Amino acid sequence: MRKEVVVLAVLLVLLSSSAYAIFTGTIEGYVYFLNGSLVNSGASVNASVAPCSGDGCTGNTTTDTNSYYVIANLNLPANGTITAAASKSSHSGSNTTTANAFMAAYANITICRPPSTPNLTAAVDNHDTNRTLSWTSGVDPNGYPTYDIFQFSSNASVTGATSPQAVSGLTIGSSYTWRVATCNNVSGNGCCSSNSTDTFNVTNAAPSAPNLTAEADTDSTSVTFEWTSGVDSDGDATYDEFYLSNTTDFSVNISSSGNATSPVTVSALSTPMAFYWRVRTCDVSGSCSAYSLDAFIVSTCTASSGGGGGGGGSGGASSCEGNPFDECVIGDKGCRGNSRLLCGNFDTDIYLELGAVDCKTGETCDNGACVAECEEQWACSEWSGCSAAGVETRSCEELSGCGTDDLRPLDSRSCIPGLGETPLLIGVPPFTIAPPDVLTTPIVPIATALLALLLAALTLSLVFDKQLDTLVLYGQLQRGTGFLRRRQFAKADVYNKQVLDPHVRKAPLDERKPFHRKLLRRYHEINRDIARYHEQLARQVGERTKAEEFARRVDEYAKQAMKYAK
Repeated sequence: MRKEVVVLAVLLVLLSSSAYAIFTGTIEGYVYFLNGSLVNSGASVNASVAPCSGDGCTGNTTTDTNSYYVIANLNLPANGTITAAASKSSHSGSNTTTANAFMAAYANITICRPPSTPNLTAAVDNHDTNRTLSWTSGVDPNGYPTYDIFQFSSNASVTGATSPQAVSGLTIGSSYTWRVATCNNVSGNGCCSSNSTDTFNVTNAAPSAPNLTAEADTDSTSVTFEWTSGVDSDGDATYDEFYLSNTTDFSVNISSSGNATSPVTVSALSTPMAFYWRVRTCDVSGSCSAYSLDAFIVSTCTASSGGGGGGGGSGGASSCEGNPFDECVIGDKGCRGNSRLLCGNFDTDIYLELGAVDCKTGETCDNGACVAECEEQWACSEWSGCSAAGVETRSCEELSGCGTDDLRPLDSRSCIPGLGETPLLIGVPPFTIAPPDVLTTPIVPIATALLALLLAALTLSLVFDKQLDTLVLYGQLQRGTGFLRRRQFAKADVYNKQVLDPHVRKAPLDERKPFHRKLLRRYHEINRDIARYHEQLARQVGERTKAEEFARRVDEYAKQAMKYAK
């Protein structure tokens, strides 16, 4: 009795561990096409339990000749939720159900080939806050009736929508995305295409800059400022902002208006002094032009007198003696359009004034300096070795400090593990052809050189052919593996017989070379998986003898794969 208890305890421990987990949940059913006909064999079915974690959460199988499927060993509790999805050719579908008290679920699945995606007419970016969105519906490949599902931004979707759809009240400066899918419908069942999406922006162009009437230097303390307002290309209502200051940065506000109309007169200006004024045009949607800037001087004028002889007489006249002060100090700077303003002596007097210097083509004025567009300069390290994943990398650094990466070089690229970094003529041994030590006739060295070149070309040709042949085989093995990963076993079987088998038999493979061993291991793994596929098919149709033969082949190919993996 004690022995039986010990054995039972060991079994319980094994069954409770994840490595030996056994679950009793199942799901079964039939798979149909949309028109109600059975799909027969070959439909892939995948089941997923939710919520679930660990083993037994998923399972897969294929339908038999009666379109029936069953998936067992699922971690499906009583009343648990499970989804079964099926696909065959370009048809797919799913069904979600709940298990009964015995942890068994039943779900028939209808698979469908969806219509093509709708063709949207792209909405243009402009200022219009009311839009009309149009599209052409997708087409069902089987001619089934269709309808469209339309959704604008985060609004609720509209089923059965027709083109066009009008949207209004959009916000200027915002971006909007809309999407449409076409679905088919047969007796209440159907499937939908993927969404076609489009995104557009409701833009707002800033008005053009106003055109100032230049203010001349004057001795009057009352000045009238005139300008022509900028124009808004979107047709929005506009207003002008006016500022007058005696500093180039407008930190001192002498007069200003947030909604000015030309002309503006300002009186009681101090003398002598330099003044700066600027105007910009804004629209009611919140965009403003650049400032237009002008400067002038209010100077002090003194009286001068003169006398005459003879009959005598006297008279007087008033004349302005110029600008008896500096308009700026060295270091003052600014921008006027695309010209930079500098403080210096640019005229015939002895005083300092602001002079404008145009920026060169390709430069823009920024804070009193002409700045050239930044040109990216990149420096990269050497490429790393080829990783097992078939990728080599390097690090790159931008040296100019532009803050952009438009011209960034590649920092990773694909490679072939085991072949080194250069894809052609890899492994060709270095060789030299030494000239003869003693040659007396000029024809002899020429003939010798020609013979050496011929031998070198022949050697390179033979080595290149072998290397190229192994590279081609590597690509063919990758394709065969891709068929298996997509569970296209029939295609993999045909490809193996017509392409891989003949190529491997004649390829100059050397088991001593690591890359060649990798190719042989991949070849035997493909044959192992194909043999396992045939074994499962034979067991499904009751061909026990054939199943055992394919099982034996599975073991043989697995041993060969392990041999070349060492």
